[in-house]
Amino acid sequence: MPPPSALHRSWHALDPKEALGLLDGDAERGLASAEAARRLAQVGPNRIAGQEEPSLGRLAARQFRSVVVLLLLAASGIALGLGEWLEAGAILMALLLNAAIGFATEWRAQRSLAALRALAVPRAIVRRDGQVSQVPAAALVPGDLVILEAGAHVPADARLIRSAGFQVAEAALTGESIPVDKDAEAALRPDAPIAERMTMVYLGTAVVAGSALGLVTATGQATELGRIGQLVALVPHRETPLEREVERLGRRLIVLALAVCGVVGLMPTYGLVSRAGVIPNSFTFDHCGPMARTAEDCAILLQAIAGYDPGDAGSIEQPIPDYRAALGGGAKGLRIGVLRHYWEEDLPAHEEHRRALEEAVAAFAGLGARVEDCRARPMGDGLDIKIVIAESEIFAIHHDNLVARPGDFGRDFLGRVLPACLFQAVDYVQALREHRRYMAEMKPLYAKYDVLLTCGMGPAPRLDAHRTPNFWQKSNVFTPSNVARSPALVLPCGFSRAGLPMGMQLIGRPFDDATVLRAGHAYQAATDWHRRRPDLAPGRPQPAVTPKGNEPAAADLDAATLGHVQHMARRAGLRLNERQMAILLETAPFALAMAARVHRPRDRMDEPSLVFRFTDR
Repeated sequence: MPPPSALHRSWHALDPKEALGLLDGDAERGLASAEAARRLAQVGPNRIAGQEEPSLGRLAARQFRSVVVLLLLAASGIALGLGEWLEAGAILMALLLNAAIGFATEWRAQRSLAALRALAVPRAIVRRDGQVSQVPAAALVPGDLVILEAGAHVPADARLIRSAGFQVAEAALTGESIPVDKDAEAALRPDAPIAERMTMVYLGTAVVAGSALGLVTATGQATELGRIGQLVALVPHRETPLEREVERLGRRLIVLALAVCGVVGLMPTYGLVSRAGVIPNSFTFDHCGPMARTAEDCAILLQAIAGYDPGDAGSIEQPIPDYRAALGGGAKGLRIGVLRHYWEEDLPAHEEHRRALEEAVAAFAGLGARVEDCRARPMGDGLDIKIVIAESEIFAIHHDNLVARPGDFGRDFLGRVLPACLFQAVDYVQALREHRRYMAEMKPLYAKYDVLLTCGMGPAPRLDAHRTPNFWQKSNVFTPSNVARSPALVLPCGFSRAGLPMGMQLIGRPFDDATVLRAGHAYQAATDWHRRRPDLAPGRPQPAVTPKGNEPAAADLDAATLGHVQHMARRAGLRLNERQMAILLETAPFALAMAARVHRPRDRMDEPSLVFRFTDR
């Protein structure tokens, strides 16, 4: 059997003689038994392969792998430990309902695949060596001649050679509820859809009337039914956009929750820890790093995960020091620059948080560090750079699904990502050029100071205070260190009167993560904030949370701006309903203003921050 013939996909458009010639068939004698055996060894049995079906227990366990589910399980365990039976029961009921829905979906997909395999025919009537005989359907090969009569099931995909009053029920394949006429002599276009291929019959369909002689063209996984089986087998492993965004949101919630819960977290230097396998958010700014109770724990974790990885295009090969050994240097002699304007001017902090930060500054001075105020670029500059770059990248990552199924994304995600359709190529490149300038302007600070001290997260706000437009209007306290790609350690520096933890941030020069950890360890050795626990008392009434909703506000745009936004959305391929368009219009003015601000005077030779370099490997 010539290999090219096995790859031919337009059997329905060939006349019977041409099809026989391609498969070296004989309409009178059929294949020789020896040739059939040789082909069987070549193409394998005519069987739809199935994946190993997981047990019911494994199916159930799969429903508890997501980050959000694990976080809620931990919350229910804490609630049980505190005697909050009602809260724990509510969380567990929600988790069980979610698991039941996921379990049922995967179980139905497995049953569908099993039903497809059940459509396979156990035996077939063939003509071989000039004789008509019955053989196991699994032994059929391309080039075999099968005899089809009323009441029989089609054992493989076949091109009809002869037919008489022949009708086939194809509901299992095409969904057509009435029998379909077949004609071996029909002339068809090569691009005719399956439902119109009168010259073909397919595995799993049933003969209703008449008789025919068919030339087998495909068996097993190569049949149309086999291809459907392969697609169905993939169903449990494909995440929807909603599932991916829930997972991404879960990870982000964990990071923010830990930042406001008195936990120590290190964002290492960009490229120090591999991001291979991590769901991308922004190729330019994504970092991976450890979170733990203490700076020492973070040093131990960083030792295990730091290092070059060719699987991450952003990974940078650097010598890896002994991070834990470097902790012993203490704070004495460290040059610490205090970025006070971050919490006093750029992003005014809560009064209690300000006092805690001043006490942290005094603590470092008491430990022998040389402490003085310094200034960097305003937080807002970093916000413009980060948003234009990061949202352009995440918009590109999710573009296909934003075009095809925007309704599968949540309101908050759409409010952050949709305005990126307004950024043009020149905006993205100008932001990258400004990003390079931003990092270059940090170098004098790195030369003068070993560590920069500034604010972390203050007391956690109420849940009903969240508004999507704030993402575009207010910088995050971590934006400057993220844009600078420098290491940043966040650790607790006090508690508010309401018992909420407050944090500070220690920023270092790139690849000097060891000094940042050293400073954090020295501070924790002299204070006990990291040892404190929230004052949780069983039975204490919980504050009422009455969210006002986060629906988009009506946009007040002039006709020209409105027309521009709608044009850019259409140009990006977006097909938005009224609510989705309202979400875009609400934050569009902020995006347009950002794009304008990154267009700063610069030399035409200024390069962007992302410049490809060949490695030494």
